[in-house]
Amino acid sequence: GMWGEEENMREKENKRWRWGAAAYWFCALLPLLASALLYRQMPEEMVTQWAWDGTPGGYSSREMACFGIPGFLLLMVVLVNGAFRLDPKWKNIRESKTMYVLSRWFVVILAIAIQGIILANAMGVLLDVARAISVFLAMFFFFLGLYLPECRPNYTMGIRIPWTLHDEENWRLTHRFSGRLWMAGGAVMAAAGFFKWMAVYFGALAVMTAGPMVYSYWVYRRKGR
Repeated sequence: GMWGEEENMREKENKRWRWGAAAYWFCALLPLLASALLYRQMPEEMVTQWAWDGTPGGYSSREMACFGIPGFLLLMVVLVNGAFRLDPKWKNIRESKTMYVLSRWFVVILAIAIQGIILANAMGVLLDVARAISVFLAMFFFFLGLYLPECRPNYTMGIRIPWTLHDEENWRLTHRFSGRLWMAGGAVMAAAGFFKWMAVYFGALAVMTAGPMVYSYWVYRRKGR
């Protein structure tokens, strides 16, 4: 009867969750696995940093480029996931589903992109690194902005500043405002990244960082009167 159906639903959900977790951690390990597989074909010295104009900005040894960097990126993935799970408001994070999924996958996709670029470059595939990474980051901000208003109060993701953490209404208003700001800012950053307008890119980023703080403080002051 109904009890059996509910049990079935839960089993299906668990199965989906297990597959999702397996896919996630496989992707998280991908930069290390790919580097290990290609290690022998890599030169002794590899480019691991680029300037805005696409010229090499820094080199690393083969060991560092193939194991050090992806190892560090994997550690970042583990730390982000750990921070979510240890958050006292974990339940709210789970309920801010799209934001949670976006934030978790962002670190994994960024790690794959960075390591992919390093390996491809070493194999002679020349990519416009500055353009690729800056447009990717801009799109991430745009989509974060889209889902920011649904983010529930917690200590790990979203606009976590004294005034939002202190008051739920402030949190809600600030996230609604910041969502619009980040979508607009993300679109400006994407264009600036593509055309390599460095000042515009970092200017937009500065406004997107300061805007939520100023707005949140303004809401706090207005309420305090």
